[in-house]
Amino acid sequence: MSVRPPEAAGPDFLCIGLQKAGTRTLQQILSLDDRYWMPLVKEFHHFDGSEIPKRHERQQKLYDALQAGGFRLSLLNARRTREGLRKVDDRDLQFLKKSRSYLENGCCDADYLDMFSLKPKGTITGDITPGYSRLERTDVQRVHSLLPHAKIVLLLRDPISRAWSAINMRLRRETRGNLIRIRSQQQARMEEMLKSHRGQKIVDQETITPPLNSQPSEIYRVWRDIYGEDAIRVFSLEEIISSPKGISDEIHATVTGEQGNGPKWSMEHLLDKDQNLIPSPNEKGGTAQVLLQGEIKARLIEAYADEIQKSAAMFGERATGWAAKYGL
Repeated sequence: MSVRPPEAAGPDFLCIGLQKAGTRTLQQILSLDDRYWMPLVKEFHHFDGSEIPKRHERQQKLYDALQAGGFRLSLLNARRTREGLRKVDDRDLQFLKKSRSYLENGCCDADYLDMFSLKPKGTITGDITPGYSRLERTDVQRVHSLLPHAKIVLLLRDPISRAWSAINMRLRRETRGNLIRIRSQQQARMEEMLKSHRGQKIVDQETITPPLNSQPSEIYRVWRDIYGEDAIRVFSLEEIISSPKGISDEIHATVTGEQGNGPKWSMEHLLDKDQNLIPSPNEKGGTAQVLLQGEIKARLIEAYADEIQKSAAMFGERATGWAAKYGL
C-alpha cells in the first residue's frame, strides 16, 4: 500500500459519505484525536460545487464576531467542550482567514489546497463531504488529478434506513420556521407534510430513481477504479458507534503506514461502559422522525432491494444483515 508523501498538498484523506451514515460523528471522533487536525468547516463541497458559500460563510460570521470582540473565545470553547467538540485555537483562526480568501478568490484549487497547510507537523487532515458520494466518474478523475495520493473513506448505512433518514431531514427542513417544538406535534406536522404533494415529491425522489448516494456499491466501484482498492477504507455506521477509536486508528494507519495507537485520544468521556459512542448533545437524536411503515416502506424496499443484494456481495459482513431487516 502506498503511503502519502508528507509534502503533498491538500487533505490527506477524503470522506465521501454516505450522507446520513455518520459523517458528523466521524468529524467529531477525529477532531479529538491528537494525530489529526480537522478543519472547523465540515463539508467543503469543493469538488461538487454545492453549498460552498453556506458552509464557509457560517464560520466567517463566527470569525468576525470573535475578531470584533462580540463573542469571546472562552465562551465558544466552553460550549464546544459541552458538545464534545475540540477547542478552537489560533490555528483555527488562521484557517478561517484562509477560508475567507478561498471564498473571495472564487474557490480555486490552489486556495483549497492551501487551507490544509495549517495542519501541525506530524498530524494528518481530511475533508469530510458526503456530497462527494454523488460525483460522476469524470468528476472523480478530476479529484484524483488534484489529490493523487489522498486516501478515501466510505461510510455505509443500509440504503433503506439512509433514504428514510434523508426524507425525514427534508421534512424537517420543509416545516422549519412554523414548527411547534413539541415532539408529538412535530411528528404530526411531519406526517401531514409527508401526505402532501410536496412530501410525495420528496419520497418520489428517493424511490422512483434512487440517487447515487443511495448506491454504495456503485460509489465504491467508481472510486476504486480510479484510486485503487488499497486507497479506500469502508466502515459501517454501526462500527462508528461501536468502535470509534478503531476507526480512527485504521484511517491513520492507511494514510501514514504506521500501526499502533496514537499518543492521546480525548474521547474516553464520550464512551459508555461498553465503549460505545454516546451521542453528543448536538446530534439529531431528539428530533422527530416519522415511522417507516405501510406503502412508503414497501416502495423503499422495492427501490433498494437490488442495491442491498449488490452491497452484500461487495461489502460482506458489513452489509449481509441488511436483507433480513426487510424480509428480502
